[in-house]
Amino acid sequence: MKSDKPQKWLRPIWTGVASIALIALALTLTRIFGHESLEHSATTIATAIDRTDAKTLFGYVHDNEKAEFHLTPEKLQSFMDGYVKPSFAGYAKSQAPHGMAFPQQGVYELDQIYSRPDGRRMTIAVTSEMTESGPKTPLITELVTTCLFARYGDGRHLAAPEKMKLLADGISRDKDTLNSFGISGFVANRPGGQLVKWDDYVAHLNDNIRKLAVKPRSTPFQF
Repeated sequence: MKSDKPQKWLRPIWTGVASIALIALALTLTRIFGHESLEHSATTIATAIDRTDAKTLFGYVHDNEKAEFHLTPEKLQSFMDGYVKPSFAGYAKSQAPHGMAFPQQGVYELDQIYSRPDGRRMTIAVTSEMTESGPKTPLITELVTTCLFARYGDGRHLAAPEKMKLLADGISRDKDTLNSFGISGFVANRPGGQLVKWDDYVAHLNDNIRKLAVKPRSTPFQF
């Protein structure tokens, strides 16, 4: 007669399945109850960007960007594969990441420097902000900005007007491609932040460039 007890060879399998389920549950509970640190989330985001892992990144995207661009994990993956990954082609990590916490603002910033054999450099900058639903990042804004500097910059330190011109020219060149992925501008990550369309943002940058040319300011303009 067969025994009702599970056969011994099945026990390691069920133990493994149970362990995986517990790990997944722990990670989910950590995100839900806000116990994930900003430093850990920033590192996770930077790693996911490096791997073009949209599934992981999607959970950290600010709600404003999700809503404005009607983002889904699949749509974000398409953007990562079609625009971000080609922009980063040829670059590799060249230094250890550098992070800085701003406890009063509930923000952690992490910079990861990449370089190419020809000497060009770029920085993936991640801003992790604590919200009611856990750490979030203005992912699209930061990715598009980084991609523009990766595609059209040469790694040199640029003064504010030069940065603005690079961004304005880069957006003008890439806006049709960005629009094809449903990315139609920048969205402020503050509550109720609205979309600024590409042409309006370029006009804003060019207006600031003209103002700086007439009367340099000691405080930087908002890009």
